[in-house]
Amino acid sequence: MKVEFINKCEWNVKPAPGNKECGGKVMGLLLDRRKNEIWITEKVVMAAARDRGSGDIVMKLLLDQKENEVHITEEIIIAAAGNGLLGTN
Repeated sequence: MKVEFINKCEWNVKPAPGNKECGGKVMGLLLDRRKNEIWITEKVVMAAARDRGSGDIVMKLLLDQKENEVHITEEIIIAAAGNGLLGTN
């Protein structure tokens, strides 16, 4: 997993949703341990929408724990709909 450091206080956790083996576990751990230090960007939500491995788990975590930061755009809806394995969950 790669966490991009934008500056000392802001992390881009985009790669966690793309981790097909345990993305949900990784995102859950990050949110449990560093919830107040993580900002959810559109790229994170898009990665979860496209992720066929654990995207449904990651999206649920994001909506449950960071609801105010998850902005669903038309592009994200299209990405989720195009996710043939999990897009209907």
